[in-house]
Amino acid sequence: MKGNLMYDTTVFSRRTAAALAASFKACLERAVAEPRVSVDSLDRHILAARAESSVPRCLALPLEAAQSAVERLCDVSGGVTASVRLPPLGHAWRFLEQAVATEAAAAGTVVASSGGSRAMIRDVGDNAVMSYADLEQQARALATLLRRAALVVGSNGAHPRVSVLGPNGSGILAIHFAAALVGGIVGNHNTHLVAPELAYQLERFEPHAIAIVGRSDSLNALADAALALVKRHLHFIDISGGPEAFIGISGTSLDIIDGFSPQDPYMLYFTSGTSGKPKGVMLTQDIVCRHAVGTTSEMRLHSEDVWLHAAPMFHLVDAFAIYAITAAAGQHVLQPSFEAAATLRVIEREGVTVMNMASTMVALMCASPTLGLMDLSSLRLVSCGGSPLAAAVVKRAIGAFGCEFFVSYGMTECCGKISMSLLESAQRDNEHGVG
Repeated sequence: MKGNLMYDTTVFSRRTAAALAASFKACLERAVAEPRVSVDSLDRHILAARAESSVPRCLALPLEAAQSAVERLCDVSGGVTASVRLPPLGHAWRFLEQAVATEAAAAGTVVASSGGSRAMIRDVGDNAVMSYADLEQQARALATLLRRAALVVGSNGAHPRVSVLGPNGSGILAIHFAAALVGGIVGNHNTHLVAPELAYQLERFEPHAIAIVGRSDSLNALADAALALVKRHLHFIDISGGPEAFIGISGTSLDIIDGFSPQDPYMLYFTSGTSGKPKGVMLTQDIVCRHAVGTTSEMRLHSEDVWLHAAPMFHLVDAFAIYAITAAAGQHVLQPSFEAAATLRVIEREGVTVMNMASTMVALMCASPTLGLMDLSSLRLVSCGGSPLAAAVVKRAIGAFGCEFFVSYGMTECCGKISMSLLESAQRDNEHGVG
């Protein structure tokens, strides 16, 4: 027997719904196996099943297993076994290709076991779900549009450059991988800029196109006002639909461009540090991929992880997870923008296991009056950075989240994280009284 459980998230928590489903399943299984079972015995069996379903799962991989998986993933150990076809280090598109292959293999296993499949990309803002195969289709179509945009403005043969404006959403994932496929460059712009600030960045980046992600009149108006100041013609790309909106676009069988180099420019972020005008920081495909490999290993990311994109994806505080979670073939949950109470509800409803936030976001969540009402037992790892975090807030976060928590330091020039206050496995075992 198989089916889907639908419930009102304003009334039931995820844990309660799981317990109800486990109880119903246990009741049916016992009644079928023993048609004459007593009601008292059935009740005890149901209570045992409900108790077992409420035990939090520990999803963390041992560090050694995670490092071994990363070595196979990116060939950093010098060789890949013949039975496993995995991407070489240095091209972000290969992460998506491998995630599609992993998803397809998992789907075959699920069919064989008569279970339900996971939606690997869940956009909370649009209430939409996608598979990695859907994402690949959309990214290929967008890659075709990027090439066309470069031709329209007379830059045949140049790396297509696209500026991206929009809240967190599946379209951000798609445009990043589309640029990777055609050797393009993504300019990541803060959605809270005013027109003169955006114009300043556009003048220095000189994009061929500007992609507006999501249906937003305010972002369209911001882009129009900025373009009026720079007096440049740009090709507009609307990424407000799902993969079905791109089905009719020809040329979606693109392959990685000839002459690709891992040192090709790929990501542009504007940072001002502590003072002065924003400066553009260009990151290569190589550094983006190496950073993804490092965080996958250190944070022990794997295919059962559910990452919540709550921090802005135009900033490296979260953007690195576009690649790290895809490399691990984990699940992306995308929240358009952060709001403490809403984010806590998403963690509970979606069973989020890992996330990275700005320190101010952690402080706001810890101060939220709804914190104690939410079931956060799915979390296994939460990290933060961007600014120092008071010791009292750290203690509050550890107690409230009930999972491993660390603070990291990073720089845009280094693609994000440089150091993390993670404990080694032996230290974690000692902390929990193991050994």
